[in-house]
Amino acid sequence: MKFSTAILIALANGKDLRGKDARELLQEAQHRIRQIEETAPQITIGEPDLPPKPDVILTMVGEPEVRYPENMPPPPPPPVDGENSEGVKEPPMPPMPALPVYNAVYFGVKDCSLDSSVQSELCDAANPSQFALRRPVQGKDSICTCHDPFTGQMTRWNRPCSESCPSEAGKTCKEKRDADLRMLEDAQNNGHYIADFTPTECNDEDEALFSEKSWMWTGDCFCHSPATGVVMGGPVTCSFDCPTVQQGALAFPSS
Repeated sequence: MKFSTAILIALANGKDLRGKDARELLQEAQHRIRQIEETAPQITIGEPDLPPKPDVILTMVGEPEVRYPENMPPPPPPPVDGENSEGVKEPPMPPMPALPVYNAVYFGVKDCSLDSSVQSELCDAANPSQFALRRPVQGKDSICTCHDPFTGQMTRWNRPCSESCPSEAGKTCKEKRDADLRMLEDAQNNGHYIADFTPTECNDEDEALFSEKSWMWTGDCFCHSPATGVVMGGPVTCSFDCPTVQQGALAFPSS
């Protein structure tokens, strides 16, 4: 294309393309072609090499602006206090219930001499801080009720006052357990089964005292009065040490 253009220019100028004029014309055309190639701008074909697009750009105030891909929406704003991730207000969490304090009040243990609801004659004469084991029924001097010395709970009612009350001689844990084992043996010898019956448990160190703790099938435990075996409090966690008798008084664990 460039060579044919040079020939047309020569013909237009009235030059003869035969002999010497043809050689000079050819040389001149080649010279002009080289000049055109050297001075012509370089044109590249294809995608231009552009600098990579930054993920973070600075706005006019200098704050970074994050650009996300078009096919991925930006993350939601952080939730406001009291709202979940969907912007729905959640009810406030209820306060944690206070853990029970396993002390004398929890187990119902009282000081008889300080209990204004109990007459002084109903306290034990030898130890006024404890309740008397026996109380006469009003209007029936020969009939009595039996009570726990630590809590004042009634353990027997409408019994002759001459009979022993629980924790007295003949009515300790040992006699109660022996009676339970005899009843269980007699039932088995006669081909009977007593459902849900567990013989009385006594203290390992002193058979006259009742076991201070009993285990239930539900996984809970109950504390008992070592003197009479009545339930004093519960349920409690089975790892808790129930009150024990120390030097004739009821002692509570430190924890």
